[in-house]
Amino acid sequence: MEHSYSLRDIQKQTGLKYDFLRRLVKDIPEMTDAYAVKGMNNAFFFSTNGLACFREISKMKEQQYTLPTIREQVLNALPKEAQPLQNNSTEQQLNMGTKDNLLLKLLESSQENERENYKLALEAKEALIAQQKSTIQALETGLRLLTDGRPPEEVQKEAQEKAQELRALRETEKNYILRANRQKDLVQQLEKCSWYQPKRRKKLLKELDELLK
Repeated sequence: MEHSYSLRDIQKQTGLKYDFLRRLVKDIPEMTDAYAVKGMNNAFFFSTNGLACFREISKMKEQQYTLPTIREQVLNALPKEAQPLQNNSTEQQLNMGTKDNLLLKLLESSQENERENYKLALEAKEALIAQQKSTIQALETGLRLLTDGRPPEEVQKEAQEKAQELRALRETEKNYILRANRQKDLVQQLEKCSWYQPKRRKKLLKELDELLK
């Protein structure tokens, strides 16, 4: 898994203050162990799962959670291998039931937001295609309404210009339709992509981004 999010990136993504992020890194080292690697000058770089975890922390902070409560929630959501050892086996068993829910929910929420954004972009593309069709129909109507009240050369020149514009618009419409169909296919694949398939999801998102430019 790639680790491409610095604390400054996470600050921009979540709205959390930089000093608070540094405090989280200090007070919850288990989180950095699970989701981060060290780069130059001992700076931490977090994975997509780490970014999702910080987004959930941002929501908890908005709900006035205290830092100890936030720490408890984060530790409960960490992968098993990153969990701190419990001295009491009974506590360990009680916590098992809450470990899997928080991170899974926030990852699913993040993926749902991505899918909604791409659906909105596709709707905008489809509206543009409809506008192109309307323009083509208007040009076709204009060609049919050409009269002989002007010199033949002028009528022929205008007809050629409109025909050329019509061909260009049809080609543009064809390209939009092909791109829109591919985008729909990618969105459908993205909807079927599970949260534990980050490489495949990243590839789909990259192609979608290129198509929507």
